[in-house]
Amino acid sequence: MAKPRIFVSSTYYDLKHVRRELERFIELMGYEAVLFERGSIPYEHDVALDESCYQEIPKCNMLVLLLGGRYGSPSSRNQDAQTSTDDDIKKLNSITRQEYEEAIKENIPVYTFVQSDVLTEYRTFKKNEKNSKTKYAYVDNVLIFDLIDNIYTKKMNNFLTGFNSVDDIIEFLKQQWAGLFHKYLSEKNENVAKDSLYKKLENLESTFSDLIDSFGKAAGVKDIDVKALLSELKEDQFKRDEKIALMNSKLYRHIIDRPGSHSLTAEKVDEIYRNSSSLDDFTERLKSEDNNKNCWIFDQSNYSELDYYFKIKAE
Repeated sequence: MAKPRIFVSSTYYDLKHVRRELERFIELMGYEAVLFERGSIPYEHDVALDESCYQEIPKCNMLVLLLGGRYGSPSSRNQDAQTSTDDDIKKLNSITRQEYEEAIKENIPVYTFVQSDVLTEYRTFKKNEKNSKTKYAYVDNVLIFDLIDNIYTKKMNNFLTGFNSVDDIIEFLKQQWAGLFHKYLSEKNENVAKDSLYKKLENLESTFSDLIDSFGKAAGVKDIDVKALLSELKEDQFKRDEKIALMNSKLYRHIIDRPGSHSLTAEKVDEIYRNSSSLDDFTERLKSEDNNKNCWIFDQSNYSELDYYFKIKAE
């Protein structure tokens, strides 16, 4: 049976006890923990060791990022970064940071946990950002703060919280995974209920047909198209459900709640939705129409609930 694969990303020596306990928790949950030190990543002989880690991330379902006081060993990709003219890319990437960026690129959910001392010192850094002489007690490289900045500035997939012990991480993940499972079951039950309703409408067709035919004959009315009437009723119900799903989606709420950050209006989203043939088509149209294109790169979960209606319409 397939298991969710959880990639654990962090520096090793300073956080190895956290990694060990987190691995045990993930396995107890019945999931597969992916850690480089446990042999769960196949290493290829003809590429750098860290490249094998990056290649494994798209095969995982979630990444748990742990940040402590060590920035970590440099990524083998830094050679290319030094020749780039992009100032952001020129910044030295550690292996841990590169793993995080791979997960973001692949639209994989990321949960980031930062040691509380480091997070407190990050706030000090923000107040003294222009003072290069400031010394920090808990971090070996201020690029850790740059990574935290990078996470905070993302509009989506940017969860980050502090932790004092591995128990804080485990308790939080328990709640999050339980919430995701509850959401999955709720959406599945809703879809089953909708399918049942539409099926019942179809099953009532013959019964209504006989009744209406009898009443029609008694009233002197002929040729009542029962099938067309029921089809219209079913279509109206579907459109109402579809409209409610769109208006309740996280995507729709995001645009309504933050109108200044997008060129799209709720009406425009509705128009794009009606003219789209699939969920992928819908997302591509959104990105092409909106002036804030980065917002839609990593947030497909915000409208995945609409996939049900695209599939029904395609049948």
